[in-house]
Amino acid sequence: MCPGWTRRYLPTQCLEICNPTKAVMPLPFKKHVIFVSEPMGEKRVKELPGIGEALGRRLTEKGFGMAVTVLSQFLVLGKDEQKFRSWLKDICGANLKQQKECYECLKEWSLNYL
Repeated sequence: MCPGWTRRYLPTQCLEICNPTKAVMPLPFKKHVIFVSEPMGEKRVKELPGIGEALGRRLTEKGFGMAVTVLSQFLVLGKDEQKFRSWLKDICGANLKQQKECYECLKEWSLNYL
């Protein structure tokens, strides 16, 4: 997160203010910023950073089609990074990058909303 971030601005706005020449974000970061900037609501699992079509389909087949169900598992595992990443790898075959992106997103979201 950029050093100027406050709750007054959405993270995307802060990025534009602190570094206007780099206002275009890479897709994984953009997905992260969008996800953590709003309540969970009815978000599908594929909206989580690190979770694309293939992993989303596998998670849905195992009963984790909504982002809130993955958040629930994250909380059941005590927000523990290693346990969550291991669970994500076991349940849908997420690689290290996908595990990290999903974990970081849920960690930040839970700090903002729980």
